[in-house]
Amino acid sequence: MRIYGHRGAAALAPENTLEGFRAALSCCDGFECDVRATLDGRLVLMHDGFLERTTEGTGRLGERVFDEVRALDAAYRFRPDLGYPLRGRGVVVATVEEALREAAGRGRVILELKALPFEPGYDPDEPVARALGGLLGAGARGDIVVSSFNPFALKVFRGLAPDVPTALLVPAALEAASGIDGAAAAGHKGCHLAEALVDAPAVARARDAGLEVVAWTVNDPARVRAFDGWGVDGIIADDPVAAVEALRASGERRVLGVSRDEVDQASTESAARAVENSNRDASPM
Repeated sequence: MRIYGHRGAAALAPENTLEGFRAALSCCDGFECDVRATLDGRLVLMHDGFLERTTEGTGRLGERVFDEVRALDAAYRFRPDLGYPLRGRGVVVATVEEALREAAGRGRVILELKALPFEPGYDPDEPVARALGGLLGAGARGDIVVSSFNPFALKVFRGLAPDVPTALLVPAALEAASGIDGAAAAGHKGCHLAEALVDAPAVARARDAGLEVVAWTVNDPARVRAFDGWGVDGIIADDPVAAVEALRASGERRVLGVSRDEVDQASTESAARAVENSNRDASPM
């Protein structure tokens, strides 16, 4: 079973940042991150449509140009715990291109399209899906999966980048069976199920449909081991080190030889590098 860090590695480093991606890649099989667009169309990585929860900024991400977003401190709200250890250290909002470069040859990147119909400012023309499809359709490199709760966004994306695997995200409010059947009918490679929906029958149903099953967000060690026993292909975890340790303790996971202290050190070193590069513009892939 593969293990992916959630929003990079949200329990170990500021979410959706290069620091989090490096922490995940140091200990597991890759990471998941969230794709949105700035006012001027740059694809950046941020879970929320508003800036307040992770940065010192205010307002909607989609109403700010890239240079404004890039100037924000992406570690401003990262607590551990309440010492705010990376605040003011040059941790910036990352771009899709940067995430893909970081992971190239090292692990899988799950890019989640975040634009949803109920969000403020939603554009039914799916500009984020179009922009990501244009980027990856021009020549995607690496182990990439694009996921979304929004089937319309995935349809638009697939029209532009048909060779990039896609996965339908299924929230806990829906039934696993309907999500699995919908993913299969749409031709997706995978079905990413909310943790509460995953059980042995659901995994078997997905297997019969030829789908890869990934569960999110899985932080209970007992559930990690259970999912591995049921044949789940991968899990997304806030603390990928803890997930690796849960499988290693049961003898089901290869020994990676990476300690939590080493992950913390990798995150600190990457933050130091960010200070040196904080004034450099993000370059295209």
